[in-house]
Amino acid sequence: MTFTAADGFIAWFSRNKVQVISDLSALINVDTSGRRNVSWRPYIMERFTEIGFVSEVVKSPTDLADHPLYVAPSLFRTAAPTLPETVRFTNLPNPRDGLRSVLFNVHIDVVPAAQGASDTSFSAVSDGRTVRGRGSADTKNNLAMLLAALQFLVDEGVPLRRPVTVDVVENEEVGGSGTLASIVTGVRTDDVIVLEPTSLVPRLGHRGCISVEFEFLGRAVHMGSSSTGRSAIAGALELVRLLDGYESELLRVAREHEHFALLEKPCSINVGYINGGEWHGSVPERCVVAVNIRRVCHSRARRLGRLVAMPIYTTSLPTPTRLFSDLDLSLQHTVATNLSKLIRWRLVAKS
Repeated sequence: MTFTAADGFIAWFSRNKVQVISDLSALINVDTSGRRNVSWRPYIMERFTEIGFVSEVVKSPTDLADHPLYVAPSLFRTAAPTLPETVRFTNLPNPRDGLRSVLFNVHIDVVPAAQGASDTSFSAVSDGRTVRGRGSADTKNNLAMLLAALQFLVDEGVPLRRPVTVDVVENEEVGGSGTLASIVTGVRTDDVIVLEPTSLVPRLGHRGCISVEFEFLGRAVHMGSSSTGRSAIAGALELVRLLDGYESELLRVAREHEHFALLEKPCSINVGYINGGEWHGSVPERCVVAVNIRRVCHSRARRLGRLVAMPIYTTSLPTPTRLFSDLDLSLQHTVATNLSKLIRWRLVAKS
């Protein structure tokens, strides 16, 4: 039988759109942003069973936290499980010798809802064309999409001739220990497709992430005596300006690599939150800045991320310039002299 991927799909989707929306909604309606919530599992397990897959829950080894690449979720101030579990689905093909196997990796956890968000963050809303809710873009939608694609092949009578594994992992948003657990439990495959929101464009490459918390310690005085005080928030603002220049340098180096040159923004620095100050009438004594540094991992760019080799710890640095030297940042910035007395930093996680 000659078959192309697009044959009959539009008609199939028109007939099955309600089911696809139902699958995605069933996932969105479960809060998977913190503590382990397994109430999504029976529904999805049954759906995969219907298309000929078998399922199992794979637990992490008890010594996973001793692995050098393990990142503790608690570092992100989250209640995510310390030892993640993988829900693994496998088909039972009769492949010809030498046929390559493929594994799809997709995470079930989502970023927590913003403070003050309504109670409907984990309630799917659909108008028949779009589905909204926590995880609808990153990345429960990809699990529903993969399930629909496999269902389509089954309905059209197209056999899966390759061994297929689907690993649904936890803790992707808080350090990646779910995929680490998936690997160390012994899963083997020839090809891996990691499902992430890429506008349906296949991407070849990997980007690491460094998560850092910067803590600025000032001297609190009454605003009328500000000449004797030292503002922690002023130090944080100086750091943000430094990070803008660092991002430009990351982008310049990343674009020298063939697999990242075509991306509009292969690297990025995101200031996730700034939390500081005690009272509107006093000079702020403390300010914390949380930063994610998304970097590429080829040899030249790796020099820009020496923090990846450092342990997680809290330390004092003699100057902010020393910090950016550790990041191999060779940009010239004018730094306020009192900033060196303010800054402490903590490497939260790296991947």
